Amino acid sequence: MKAARLHRYREPFRLEIVDEPCLSGPYDVVVKIAAAGLCRTDIHIIERMLEPFGVRLPYTPGHETGPWVEQAGPEVHAVRPGDAVLVNPNESCGRCRPCRLGLDTYCESVRMPGFTADGGFARYLRISERGAVRLLQRSGCWSPGCRGPSRRPRR
Repeated sequence: MKAARLHRYREPFRLEIVDEPCLSGPYDVVVKIAAAGLCRTDIHIIERMLEPFGVRLPYTPGHETGPWVEQAGPEVHAVRPGDAVLVNPNESCGRCRPCRLGLDTYCESVRMPGFTADGGFARYLRISERGAVRLLQRSGCWSPGCRGPSRRPRR
């Protein structure tokens, strides 16, 4: 698949072919990226300001993504293929003491797609079930082939 990768700080991304992610554990989810945003945090990473916080090159940026679930591991129950999701940028483990106390932001082994792990500037991304936030369909079309919600003219 194609991915925009950062190899050196203060240089443009390189568009290259990388392996597609696959399910490697029972709680893994592979999502197909519909959109990924570039934000100030990404600019700080490119400028090398966040290297002390876990960014290791080369890697695929993109922590603000809007994908659909493509595959789900056998123990995944919160989402299923076809669901529209958001990727939580702080993917906690759920097992350490802070996580068990409900303090996921203090997770001792947090994984951060697009920051400490490859992110969404690619066609597919592997995350855990804990990192997938299912979006509820309220109106319009949210399927991968949809061109957006249907709109009625205002009167």
